[in-house]
Amino acid sequence: MSWFERVARLRLTESTSHALRLDVPGPMDVVPLLCHRGLWWSLPLLRMTGIDVIALRMMPGVALAESPVLRLTGPTAVTIASSPRALMSALIPLLMTAGPELWAAVRALDVDQWKELEELQRELGGGPLAPVRRVVEERQRQVPSFTEDPRARSQWLADIWRTLDPQRPGGAAWSAARASQRFVELEAREPSTAAPSVERLVAAWDLLAEPNALDSGRSDVDSLLLHPDFAVSLRILMRARRLLADHRDRVPPALKADPMWALIEAVAADSLGYDVSTEMMVAAAYDEEAGEPERAFTMLTNQSYWNHVRSGRDQEAPLDAAEWLAEKSGWAELAQHLSVVRALRAAGPTFPE
Repeated sequence: MSWFERVARLRLTESTSHALRLDVPGPMDVVPLLCHRGLWWSLPLLRMTGIDVIALRMMPGVALAESPVLRLTGPTAVTIASSPRALMSALIPLLMTAGPELWAAVRALDVDQWKELEELQRELGGGPLAPVRRVVEERQRQVPSFTEDPRARSQWLADIWRTLDPQRPGGAAWSAARASQRFVELEAREPSTAAPSVERLVAAWDLLAEPNALDSGRSDVDSLLLHPDFAVSLRILMRARRLLADHRDRVPPALKADPMWALIEAVAADSLGYDVSTEMMVAAAYDEEAGEPERAFTMLTNQSYWNHVRSGRDQEAPLDAAEWLAEKSGWAELAQHLSVVRALRAAGPTFPE
């Protein structure tokens, strides 16, 4: 059974959907829009409050049953769980932090509604939700009402997530978050008037080597930006690119020899980054010359991100290239699901650029 077929089996009653402002969208409802936003590498599961989408991150060589779970807002994604098995453990506390009405709604869930959510969890490969209920009830006694303090909510959420998802935040799913945090920390530590340290330049490089749409707005890897912020993410990425372009003489030679350096050099020619066709050439170089198809796949996701940032340009070329790369590299499940995404995109609505 493909994951698109599995998602089609997910169900929520109208009462639970209304209470939690959560629904199970049809693929045609969201996949074409996600492709337009450069997020063709995500497989939608649920929709929050009719706007944000909860999705699986499609990754080279990683089974979707083991893939991280994302929250998508516009062209930006943040990682909320290490795998679909942990989705409801992450999502229920996250919903509570969305507003006082949802905080109260989770507290008011009855036995049948908890069973309904547990059945959804089982469809995604997870187990009973009793541990989630216990932790939520315990934490609610400590914080009995919704608070308007975002920092307090973020810490409350982080404490729950570390309890319920042991892989958080040290697992591989959060490598982009850690890279973002490292770069932001070094920025704050070094005087703005001083020449950047090599350590800071390498941190900028490491950030840009990650999927650019993912987790780049984080300043605290233990918590989640309660509302993913595209503008914050874009500013951080642009500062990293400009830092490397403006101080190319201090960049270690090993980095300049890497195919990705062509993208960094091009930043000086365009205030929004570079000619995105360069990304495709770099992806090909990673795949053919360096034997690193995983990094090639990342570059294709980055091309789609910058396509959208620049002007909402068409995402067909990177998606087609990613499907070809998956087939060539033997990533059978990824290739299968990308072919479905491509077909849904072709059949769906078009969006003005």
